[in-house]
Amino acid sequence: MGVLQVGIIGGSGYVAGELIKLLLVHPQVQLKYVESQQALDKRLWEEHAFLYGLTELGFQAYSLEKASECQLIFVAKPHTKAMDYVADLLTQEIKVIDISADFRLRDEGSYAEWYKMKHKYPQLLKRAVYGLPELYSEQIKGSSLVANPGCYPTGAILGLAPLLADRLIDPQQIRICAYSGLSGAGRTPQAGQNLFIDVYGNLRPYKVNQHPHIPEIEQELSRLYKSAAHISFIPHLAPINKGIYSTIQLKLLQQTGLDKLLECYRKFYRRRPFIRIYNTGHYPQILNVVNTNFCDIGLSLDPEQQALTVFSAIDNTLKGAAGQAVQNMNLMFGFKESSGLPFAACLESQESVGL
Repeated sequence: MGVLQVGIIGGSGYVAGELIKLLLVHPQVQLKYVESQQALDKRLWEEHAFLYGLTELGFQAYSLEKASECQLIFVAKPHTKAMDYVADLLTQEIKVIDISADFRLRDEGSYAEWYKMKHKYPQLLKRAVYGLPELYSEQIKGSSLVANPGCYPTGAILGLAPLLADRLIDPQQIRICAYSGLSGAGRTPQAGQNLFIDVYGNLRPYKVNQHPHIPEIEQELSRLYKSAAHISFIPHLAPINKGIYSTIQLKLLQQTGLDKLLECYRKFYRRRPFIRIYNTGHYPQILNVVNTNFCDIGLSLDPEQQALTVFSAIDNTLKGAAGQAVQNMNLMFGFKESSGLPFAACLESQESVGL
């Protein structure tokens, strides 16, 4: 196919800024249309200063006619607000990647419980594909609606997937302690959430066992295990700009050595370009994944207790949002999965020799 024409609905936030950055340098894509009510009639660089001198594109009002000039639209509107745009776009021959949570949950009752409103388009929940490429790449390739996963769920699910798929752990005893950079709280100032004076030199939990990402994580873990999985989930705000770090404590169901567990992970993620499994005694760090689309995973085993700790790290704005959205786009349109993403040339050379 020729150059892919793409657009963004909701172009002024942090994730949209990262997405614009990636799309402008993608070799097979032209960014044609960026909508924003808040930044209407401004140039992109007036809202995202790092784009100065790189593009003269401007923000526009929402128009289905204008969006229809694109083959793919990324919807980056807030949760509960995105669904109307998605439903409107799908009336035309436009593929959609929704970066909000509006189509991640398959059960409309669960959506209503956690997002405090009834879903307006429950029929589309069945149509949406959960956009975690490491689990659903074939379904993503044939989809017209991809629900891009949340940042916490991406780190947690990827850290746990091989263990659930091989039924190596107790799915009722999963404890996740996770830390997010402040960009996860969004660009709109919120007292106690993302203001410098509240977070600098500070570390604190929030939404303890009440975070709306809980049903998303449990949904996908249950599908992997083919039986109900339940988690304890304690998120924290950390005084860093970007990153998600998850420390996951588990009970093994059978006597297993660390070498066998690492082999299980390497086999499960074979030829998945953005998963990096650490050797024994080495563990992920936020600085190793910031500004990349990698998910780094390390394991620690207490052999006497058969207690396993999984560590995973991602960039919340890339693998947790914009980078994963581009990865999904690549699958939907038959591009190389790593195309347009950081270190693409290195990853593509590895893929060519079967690594």
